[in-house]
Amino acid sequence: MSAPQGSHGSPDPAAHSWPAAQDWDEWHRAGRACVAPFREREWFIQNFAPSPQLAAADLGCGTGQWTRQLTRWGMQATGYDFSREALRQARAAGAHPRLCFAFWDVNSTRPPDTLQPRSVDLVTCRWSLAYFNLTRLLATVTWILKPHGTLYILTPLHAPGRDPLDRGLTQAQIAQLMTGWQSSRTRDFHRTVRGLVLRGYASTAERTP
Repeated sequence: MSAPQGSHGSPDPAAHSWPAAQDWDEWHRAGRACVAPFREREWFIQNFAPSPQLAAADLGCGTGQWTRQLTRWGMQATGYDFSREALRQARAAGAHPRLCFAFWDVNSTRPPDTLQPRSVDLVTCRWSLAYFNLTRLLATVTWILKPHGTLYILTPLHAPGRDPLDRGLTQAQIAQLMTGWQSSRTRDFHRTVRGLVLRGYASTAERTP
């Protein structure tokens, strides 16, 4: 299998309005981090059993609060982002032997060498998925996940007139995300926020991004 290198199929409708890294740098300088509430953490544990034997990749990690939470549950976790300001703050919060942060522009560059085919048990995208090219992202995720690996998502739902730095997914995009997995679970934490746990992409062995 070769690593994902570009978008496939039709691009996302709002691709032209994706915020740049500099926009996110300013956003993070304003101190707008997203902390995981207790009910989300509880639901996540109910649907995924973290353990020290498991490895996770947190895509669009921001300042790393969720990435750190994964290490508190015993996992080896790497957070990836293309905002250098977010990564600076994430690293400044302190080191941990099971924690790492790295630069990666998911929409335009190949996966880093630290991510190999079928190398991670869990991929997480909290508040970040609406800013990725979904077709490319799915090709990447199913390439790096182990055969029975899990994709965890927390995302706002699309609403007209949202700020470019506060986008959400449409119901059609969510349906696209859920296609091809052996099991899927969803939960609405708010009328505009949805969680998804997708496990075991059915065609992982045959897929060539």
